Amino acid sequence: MGFRARSPREMYRYAFRLDQPERSLSDGFGWTILLLGDSTDRTREFLLRYGVELSIKTAHRIRFAFFSGITESETERFAQDVNCGRFSTRAFLDALQRSLRGTSLRGGPLDWEGGQLRDLRPRAFAPFRDAREIHGHLHDAYRLIESTIPGAEAAAWLAQEKLHIGRHVPCLLLFTDLGAPQYHILPFGRHSVSEVYERVRSWIDSYYEINAETLSRWSSVEEQIQSLGQQADISLRTLRNWTAECRTDWLALSVLAESARIARQRPETAPQELDTVVATLHKSFPWRVSTELAPVWKRLNDLRTREKEAAALTRTASSLAESTDPDRIVLLLRNLYAERPLTISAATHEQVAHASTLWSEAFPISARQELFCWWRCAGTSISSRRVFRQARYRMREFYQAQQREGESYADHLRRDYDVFWTVVGSRPLSADAQETADHVIAQLAVHYAVSPTGPAWTEAAEHMRRHVTASLRATQRSAPAWVLSLDPPVSLRDGLFVGHLPNRRAMEEFLASSPALAVAVHALDGPDRLRLRSERHWTSCLAHRDAIARTLREEARRKVATPESRSALSRDIVSELQRVHIKFAARVERNTPEELRKEAGFGRIKANLEVVEELCSALSEYDDAIRDLVYPYVNDPWVVALPIPADLRTDISARAGAEPDDPIATRRDTLGTLRVNIQESLDRYEQTSRDGTRWSPDVRFADVLTSVLTEPRARAVLGPLPGETLREKAARAVREQRAVELLGTLSRQELALLAAHARPADSPAPRLSTAETETPAGVLSLFGLRCPPRVFISYAHEDDGGAHTERVRALWLLLRGLGVNAKLDLVAAEAPRDWALWTFHEYQSADYVLVVASPAYRRRAEGSETPGTGRGVIWEAQLIRNEVYARPDSWHRRILRVVLPDGSSDDLPAYLGGHATTHYTVDPLTRQGAEPLLRYITDQPYEIESPLGPPPHLPPRSPN
Repeated sequence: MGFRARSPREMYRYAFRLDQPERSLSDGFGWTILLLGDSTDRTREFLLRYGVELSIKTAHRIRFAFFSGITESETERFAQDVNCGRFSTRAFLDALQRSLRGTSLRGGPLDWEGGQLRDLRPRAFAPFRDAREIHGHLHDAYRLIESTIPGAEAAAWLAQEKLHIGRHVPCLLLFTDLGAPQYHILPFGRHSVSEVYERVRSWIDSYYEINAETLSRWSSVEEQIQSLGQQADISLRTLRNWTAECRTDWLALSVLAESARIARQRPETAPQELDTVVATLHKSFPWRVSTELAPVWKRLNDLRTREKEAAALTRTASSLAESTDPDRIVLLLRNLYAERPLTISAATHEQVAHASTLWSEAFPISARQELFCWWRCAGTSISSRRVFRQARYRMREFYQAQQREGESYADHLRRDYDVFWTVVGSRPLSADAQETADHVIAQLAVHYAVSPTGPAWTEAAEHMRRHVTASLRATQRSAPAWVLSLDPPVSLRDGLFVGHLPNRRAMEEFLASSPALAVAVHALDGPDRLRLRSERHWTSCLAHRDAIARTLREEARRKVATPESRSALSRDIVSELQRVHIKFAARVERNTPEELRKEAGFGRIKANLEVVEELCSALSEYDDAIRDLVYPYVNDPWVVALPIPADLRTDISARAGAEPDDPIATRRDTLGTLRVNIQESLDRYEQTSRDGTRWSPDVRFADVLTSVLTEPRARAVLGPLPGETLREKAARAVREQRAVELLGTLSRQELALLAAHARPADSPAPRLSTAETETPAGVLSLFGLRCPPRVFISYAHEDDGGAHTERVRALWLLLRGLGVNAKLDLVAAEAPRDWALWTFHEYQSADYVLVVASPAYRRRAEGSETPGTGRGVIWEAQLIRNEVYARPDSWHRRILRVVLPDGSSDDLPAYLGGHATTHYTVDPLTRQGAEPLLRYITDQPYEIESPLGPPPHLPPRSPN
């Protein structure tokens, strides 16, 4: 791979192992090729022709490095550009190639002013344009070397001062990373650059061919160590986070269940519930739930946005209709047209434009208002310090030379900006933009002590020139015409407000400080400004004003959601909350010890311990592999062995004696850490399994129930249930769908106490009302559990010997056997009842009401039965009719029409929708026959919408 050496000193320390590098096993087999270049064309040609190719084709064992001479800040800028995706990963080398292409490989002059090389050259670069400048800089060897070719100064420092091989430059320095230190050089000498390249390529190919088996073997060892490390990290991280993740999953499930119940019981609060859920989940809980709710939340956001827009339109319409001041009306119309803060239709926008023109012609806005409006809306980039700093950056080689000793960057920028604004502000506002830009650039050249006609300055200042020209033209286009026509002309400093806060008070103070503007405004805003052309014209303008106000109110009414759309959105929210709750409950059910074992890779942990021991044994062979490695360049006749200078031998010996570079020791430490991590995973598994299980809904319910009840009370409540311990009895009751029955034996105070302790103290507090926390369904929702859907079956006793009643009873038993809490009057009839009260209570408590079709039911529901017969059905039908009448658009979601075997949909009451409303035929009375009804009641639809894909690209028809 190709590398830019960060600095000659760091490269020197790396090459002679004076640093403390962490080198991997396989990297230790590699070697480095360092180009030590000079200012000749051969060095440039070698980098230009072969630099990128060598950087790529050396692969990852061999490193090709060179000194570019690019400053650290410029390198960081390149790296940021690469990371941000503005360049490819080859951008650095490609940029160097582009800079070198500006050089002549046949001895011609270098184009140091071309821009490409200048972008890469070091900060200290000072191009020489003539013999006088060269003689003037001969005393500064640093600048001389730095100015010839990027990296020459760094290479000269390393070759001359440290290695004492200056006579061999340009050359290639070759050295290994591990084993006995070996240093060699390949002087270019009389060899051509192509010959040098071919020699290097032959070494590279031979190295990989000869050492293929050794490299493959130790690459495998390194990969195994890395793989084991990753597995151990994953296992340990999973075990450490498992309990917290189970707790978080359960809390999310609890919030979802509670919100779904509140939204179902109070549909009008469904939007607020969704807001609460999304806000809570975004802050604390898994992103998966938030993603599931995103579509409905987006619809809710759209609804809010439309309502805000409607309110803004209404306010604007009211302000417009109530205004009689021409200035105020013109300003409102101009703002509505120019800024378009409101989303109005194109037709309304055109109408506003026409009215604005009409009012402006009849009642021209006051000069003061027009001036203030311009100051508020006009772009002031010409006076922006930030924009000036960006444009000034292109001139950095000139302004950096003018920075005073001890002066900070901010102070230097402030001094340059003051000069810039002094020059710009003195120019007339109405002056030609190009002439102003030329004047500014000339004055900046004087400030930086450079020739204003020099090619380097002209190119560097071009961006500033374009900035001044474009900004001044934009300012002139937006300025009131009377400001540009003042005689004598007003200057930019006196005519353009540049305050940070353009409020009226600040603008009034600025106007008072500009005598030319103040006199002009006083003259233009005289008593004759608002002369009416005619009464008819005034009436026409008012008519347009009123018409626009009516149009805005009409658009506001169209944006406001109708009651029907709000009800539909609430239903969708309730449905989505229930759907996501069911889906997430399935996820929480998978948080079992078996899932933990799978996630943590527990089955591989013990086997990994054995692999660690095998790798420790393999490391003992590493030193032999290093000694057997073959480096093809060592015996090449072109290569010269480099003796280590005496002053370096002392440093190397001291470094080796103190902290030898030993990747084996590093890898043994790594394997030791692996042993510790794997053993910790084994030790943690059992405890983590128990802790994670505590956050399943049934175990959490059992823990809280047995903790809030006294032991005698808990034994009395849980005694009849199966199970060995009290906790097991309570958890089993939840799993067997008997939690509602269990909670029915508790008092209201005990239910409230259970709800108060359902969630930990540091989790979101329950939002259920006091009455709802005293019901079994409300309490269960706080534990993330849903009550089985409650169904009330409304039917009629037929005179058929009880056959119809038996079919209804079979439906009742089928539903209860499939987890639906169905209610039928046959059980209630076993004891004396107030039937009207019992029916009302069951009807109100039911999630769904099943109306079973039969001839007698239709007669009694429609009032055509013999008086005094079927009072129960008549009472139930009255409750159903009231709901149909009160909720005409949504009753069919709760009241479900059912047809049993030997029944007909014609025997359903006509007011329940007739053939236009869905009915469920349960035939036969089995799970398969009742599946459509069950899917709806339990919120488990068979068909769901698939996600939208991207639209296809459809090219237009060819004109030919």
